[in-house]
This record gives sequence, C-alpha cells and structure tokens, in this order.
Amino acid sequence: MTNFKNGGFSRSMSVGFSKDRSGHPGPDIFSGSFDSGLLEGVRDKQDRAPLLKSRSRSESRRISFSSISANLRPSRLIETMTALHLWPIGRKRAFSLLKIFLLFAVTIMACVMTLTEREQEKVIYFTILNCNSTEILHEGYCDGTESLLRSTFRGSFYQETRVGENFTQALIYLDNENVMNLTIDPDALKTREIITLRQDFSCDEGSNYSIAAKSEAKIPFEWEISTLPPATKNEVVFAFLILIFVYVLIIFEIVHRTLASMLGALAASAALSFLHQRPSMTIIISWIDMETLTLLFGMMVIVSILSETGFFDYSALQAYKLARGKVWPLVTLLCVFSAVVSAFLDNVTTMLLMTPVTIRLCEVLKLDPKRILIAEVLFSNIGGTATAIGDPPNVIIVGALSRRGLGFSTFTIHLIPGIVAICFIGYGVLRLFYRDTKSLQSTKATEHHNDQGLETEDNINRQGINDELSFNSTLAKLEQEYRITNVPLLVKSGSVLLVVIVFLFTYSFQDTLHADLGWIAVLGAIWLLVLADFHDLEAILRKVEWATLLFFAGLFILMEALAELGLMKAIGDVIADLIKQADESNRLLVALLLILWVSAIASSFVDNIPYTAAMVPILQQLADKPELDLELLPMVIALAMGACLGGNGTLIGASCNVVCAGIAEQHGYGFSFKEFFRIGFPMMLATTIGATAYILICHCVFEWNSI
Repeated sequence: MTNFKNGGFSRSMSVGFSKDRSGHPGPDIFSGSFDSGLLEGVRDKQDRAPLLKSRSRSESRRISFSSISANLRPSRLIETMTALHLWPIGRKRAFSLLKIFLLFAVTIMACVMTLTEREQEKVIYFTILNCNSTEILHEGYCDGTESLLRSTFRGSFYQETRVGENFTQALIYLDNENVMNLTIDPDALKTREIITLRQDFSCDEGSNYSIAAKSEAKIPFEWEISTLPPATKNEVVFAFLILIFVYVLIIFEIVHRTLASMLGALAASAALSFLHQRPSMTIIISWIDMETLTLLFGMMVIVSILSETGFFDYSALQAYKLARGKVWPLVTLLCVFSAVVSAFLDNVTTMLLMTPVTIRLCEVLKLDPKRILIAEVLFSNIGGTATAIGDPPNVIIVGALSRRGLGFSTFTIHLIPGIVAICFIGYGVLRLFYRDTKSLQSTKATEHHNDQGLETEDNINRQGINDELSFNSTLAKLEQEYRITNVPLLVKSGSVLLVVIVFLFTYSFQDTLHADLGWIAVLGAIWLLVLADFHDLEAILRKVEWATLLFFAGLFILMEALAELGLMKAIGDVIADLIKQADESNRLLVALLLILWVSAIASSFVDNIPYTAAMVPILQQLADKPELDLELLPMVIALAMGACLGGNGTLIGASCNVVCAGIAEQHGYGFSFKEFFRIGFPMMLATTIGATAYILICHCVFEWNSI
C-alpha cells in the first residue's frame, strides 16, 4: 500500500490478487482509494459515470482496473487514467516523447554512420593524352567488398560520340574493352569550358583491373578513380527515401522545417558515408550557396532598418488609397506589382520588400495576411519566369548556353508572351479560390502587435470588410496615424536601397561590376549600418530571419548530397530515355511535354537550382545528336517554365516561398506547408497547363525554334 498526497487530497493505491472461479489466484484488482473531491474532475462526462460507482460521497471509491479495461477504448482508458493520475502522461505527451525518441534514434544512427566511416581519400590526376597512343590511367584490385569503380573525368569534352569536322574522339577502356566514348570540342577548349562526366563500372571479385585512354589529338583532362561497395547501385533509392523522410517531417509539421532540413542534410551525409563517399567539412560548406545566403542576410538587414522609419505603414496607406479600400482591387494590385517587379529583380528580394508592406496593409484592412501573402508569392514566381534574371533556373540556363547564342533578349522574347497569358490563367484560379471575400477576413479580433514595434488601434478601420465608416473618413484617420516617423533615416535607407536595387538589376547586363549578388547586398547593409549609426546593433540583428537562413543552408546541403547520390541524374536519364524511345514524327512533342511536366513536378519537391544544373547538359546532349533531330531552344524554354512554375507547388519549392513564410512567421502570421499546398499546387497545375498550350502552339505548330 502506497500513500501519497496530490492537490490536498490523500490517496492510497494497492495492487492485489483475487481468486477466479476455479480457485486459482490471478491478477484482478488494481485499486486506489480516493477522496470524493478527487473524482469530481472525472464526472464531467456521463459515459464515465458507471465506472465510478460509490456507496456514498463520503466513502472512498475503489476502481477496478479490469472494469476500466472492459468498458473503455485504449484512448479513453488513457484519458481516464490520466485524469485519475494513474497514467503518468497524456496522449499528446506520449506522442511527443515517441517522436523525440524516434528522431533522436535516427540522429544517433546517422552520426554513428558519419563518424565511423573514414573520409575517402580522393587522388586527382592530370593527364595530357598523346595522339593515337593508349595510356594506362589506373591499375587496381577488386577485393569483393568494393566491386564498383567510379570514374570521374573533367575536361572540354562530351560523353558519347558526336559527328563533326571539328570534333575529335577519345576512348576509355576497362581491361582492353571500350566502355566510354568522349568527344573533344575545340571551341570548349578555347573558352576553357570544363565539363564533368561520371561513369560507374563493375569489376569481378578478386581480379585485377586497368583503365586506359586513347585519343586522336593531344588533350588535357583531369580524372579520378574510386572503388565503392555494391550497395552504391541502390544509392538513388536511398536518396528517394531521405527526400520522403524530410517531406513527412515538413508536411505533418512533426518538427520545424529548419530542423527538418538539417536532419535531412545529416541523413544524406550519413548515406554518403555508408557508401564510402563521406564528404569532408570543406566539401559540405562548398555545397552551401553562399551567394543566396549573403543576399538574404544583406537585404534582411536593410529591410530591418527601413522598418524603423514608418515606411511600411506609409506604403500600406498608399496602397489603400489606390485600391479605394476595396479588397479585390487591392489583391490585384499587389499580385501585379509582385509579378512585374520579380521579372526584373530576383523574386527573393521582391518578397523581402513586399512582405512587411503587405502584412501592415492587411492589418489596416482587417484581412488575413496569410492568404494575401500566398497570392503574392505565387505571382512572384510566375513573373520571375519571364526574364533571364527573374529566377535562378533562368540564370543557370542562360549562363550555360550563352556560348550557343542564347542571350538575355532571345530568352526573354520567347518567354514573355507565354508568361503574360499564364498570369491571366493564374488570376482566374486565384479568383476561384478567393471567390468568397469573407474568407479573406482576419480571424483575429484585435490588432496584432508585431516585432517591429508597430501598433495600430482596433477602431481605426472597418472599411473593406464592412461599411461602418466611409472611405474618406477612414482615409482621414489613417493619414493621421500612418506617417513617416524618421525622415533622415528614411532618406539614408532609401538611398542605399535604391543603389542596391540598381546594382542588382544591372548585374546581369554588364561585366564591369566584379561583385556577385550577395556581395552587393552585404555591402549595402554595411553602408546603411554606418549611415544609420545604431548603437544597439543587436536589436537589428534580432530581426534577421536566422531560422530561414539555417533552413536554406540545410536545404542546399541536402540537395547537393542527393545529387551526389545520383537523384538528379536519374531523373534526367529517365527523361532522356523516354525521349529517345518516342516515335520520330512526335519526338519533339514528347520531349517538350516530358521536360515541362517532369520539371514542374520535380521542382515542387526538390530545389530547382541543382535540378536545372543537372538537366542543362542532358538537353545539350539530346540536341547535339543528329539522329534525334531536336532543337535546343524549345527544350530549354520548357525546362525554364517547368522549373520556375513548379516552384509554386509546395512551400519549399522556391526560395521566395520560404523567405515570405519566415518573415510572416516573425510577425505572427506564419502559414504551414498544408496551407500553402492547398492553393499553390492547383495553381502550379493550372499554370503548367497554360505553359503546355503555349509551348505546343509556338514550337510545334508555328515552329518558333530559332535562337
């Protein structure tokens, strides 16, 4: 018998045994004696009353464990026992502990795999092949544990044989058998274009092997050979499982998306270590796109200082005046502005500037900021597709194919007509989802006090949702409240921001500015910090979205690790194989549909930057094969539209989606993966259908395929 006190009521609990009908002893009673006051909390539900039979309110009650088990489902059993303090934790707490246990077990297992596998020593060789002479590159022995040879070649050549008077051939041999053909491009040698090719070979257990090369001309190239375990053949399966694991964490909000990306990066690194490809810390750091992170950091600092001037309040007031206080004109204005600006300024910077203004405006109009922000970011992705500088995939495509004559003007001319039409399609979808304007109304009864120190009175405005005040009287009150609070700081912030935007815009058009986008943003932040002369620098840094920056760092590592596991190449190879199998008369049609839709779906779930980088050389190879008779331009247009429009599919499909969600979360209006998916994925499908019609009409019907 155990006696203890809880909340002023004394209890005793005993475990006893009783005899069954046959006379054999067996466990029967799990009983506790409780004062009457203790059980009042259990009397709130009528269906529990039969379980609490008592002889009188003054007598102690005894509860049979077998009786509870017979009359309650497991979930109700836990609830009842929790109320009686017989169950140590509630259901929610139990699930939380289970989640922690499982994730911690996965983390420990990944750490063990990463730490116990030694870092692979890669020996990189540099060779100049002589004319028409065979040179042995490497000799080794297969011991059975590592029976897969992975060869990596870097140089100015392409895989497979290409026909042309300027092309020369090089052959790779494994044990005197031709296993790989390389085509040397003299033009690539002149421009110092370096192409990386990777090929896996199998070797017999317990045998020696040799790798040799023969060339028709003197060519320099770099190469490395590594031996890997047989499980490497399933590395793409590991990559898919890791990707599914990360998406389960994010979709069901098991953990914060930042922690999910970090766990995914750790799991991918552990998978590489398990396959004897453990990356060094230097390599992992190199996987992080520092240009994107520094661009985000610099612009976040500038926006944080700009918010101290009252600029966002004033901008919200001006937008209210332009829309005359009406909801749909306001939503239309914000979406059009986001799309147009994103076409000429990268959409990440656009959303960094637009999100605080939109949140403030929604607070004024008593609208739900989450739904308006989702609409904005969707149109930002659509508008960014229109030009070569609006979205990172477009920058990658134009940069890789500029040598083939695909410049900014050609790329933009082929995209703008289709994107304008797609904007109308997207607007129709948006009107369909937001047809009930009451759904745009904020559910919060009081004005939100955000981290930027901006406050608004509850009774300032009722126009736009109801008609308690006229537009003019409301506008007069707003003009009294929302003014620029620090004119000198606004002049400094505005001047620096204008210079930064001009530099960002002109970066893609001229070569005299020897600084990338990240450098421009960071330098602008430093200029403004000096001019603003803030003594409390920590207050500014607290407004930086550190969780968003960490999310991107983890996501970059995750995607590069998945690329090392062959995920991106596998997707590209599937597309290439399906195109080759298509009938010659319909090959271009099949190629455009496959590239567009696979790119859209893939970019919804994986970062479109490594996906685009992996697809560009595959499209080049397809276009260079005369037997396929495929033009390069329509394929890269399909790739650009698919990769950019696919970013609307999920919350982590595009960088600006995450940036917008992070800023909104800082202000107390964060939206989840599911909330974004409900609107974003149908929008992605509708706009991709529109892109399909545009591409087929332009490139299959009218054959507008010239660069």
